[in-house]
Amino acid sequence: MDNILASPLTTPKDTSVVTMIRKCQGKKTKLLCILPQDVAEILANHLVKNFEVVFAKTLGTTDEFLPSDFFSITEAKAVVAALDQIHMVTLNLLESVIGGSWLPGQVEAINQSISNWVESDYFAGFLLSCTEHKEFIESEALCLRTAMEDAAYKQKLITQETPQAKRDLAEMERKEKAEKKAAERELAHQMKQVSAKQAESEKEAERLHFAAMKKKQADKTSAAKALAREEEAHLRRTKAEEAAVAKLEERASRARAKEEEWAAKEKTKVEERARRKEDKEQAKCKSSINRDNCESRKLKRTVSLWDTAAILALHHSTPHPVDVSDVSTNLESSSDPLLLNDLSNTSIGPRN
Repeated sequence: MDNILASPLTTPKDTSVVTMIRKCQGKKTKLLCILPQDVAEILANHLVKNFEVVFAKTLGTTDEFLPSDFFSITEAKAVVAALDQIHMVTLNLLESVIGGSWLPGQVEAINQSISNWVESDYFAGFLLSCTEHKEFIESEALCLRTAMEDAAYKQKLITQETPQAKRDLAEMERKEKAEKKAAERELAHQMKQVSAKQAESEKEAERLHFAAMKKKQADKTSAAKALAREEEAHLRRTKAEEAAVAKLEERASRARAKEEEWAAKEKTKVEERARRKEDKEQAKCKSSINRDNCESRKLKRTVSLWDTAAILALHHSTPHPVDVSDVSTNLESSSDPLLLNDLSNTSIGPRN
């Protein structure tokens, strides 16, 4: 360290030591916008609405994201605030202002929205009103300077006592009076034109109001007629439905009557068949009883004949007299059906 202090110029430079130099930042351009506050807000809302349309075309209707997630009113106001510095060809500043492009074609769509708004009739009217306002200010300033110059010249003439100055002063006063009268006539003419325009506008407004009232009355009348037609059509439909229901009920009633009549006929037929069958059964039973009675009578006759033959044979074979009643009683008590049947089938004849 002493050597360095003793001869600093002879000491070799240490290349490992690097002097840090801070990079100077360039001056940023101040972002400006010549538009008034109300016009700037209109442009910002226009950009937001147009981006919503672009968002709907790009992503469709989705609940996951909103258009304000990518381009909100804050970014739109930032773009409007830098409108004077945003170039339509190079879009780097526009992209940096909105914080980068989130969707494909987002920066180009915003730039196109700005171009469309600048070319619109609203912006043309705004520029025209600005030009008219500037011209009015310039004309008022010119009139004020002319009036000040005339006043100074008039004061100068007043201070002078020469005849020429008096004549000039009188001429100036005459011109002032003529100009004042001309201005009054022009003002009266303008007021007359304004009154005529106002009367015409009031007349047009009254005509439009009358036309609107007439249209409203016509719409109300047409609505009432349409309602009446609808009610009439509904009434016709209701009557038609009621007639159809009544017709169906009548048809169902006729069908039920036919079914009941057919059921009654079928019941009568069934009862008639049952009665005929019962009559046949009764006739069969009666014929069977008659046959049984006939057979019984025939058997009784056969048994009677048999008893008579037996009594006669017994009478001829026994020496002693036999009681006929006892023999018949014994035969009747000892006879069985099989024997009687055999006897009925056996022919009785005289013995040899």
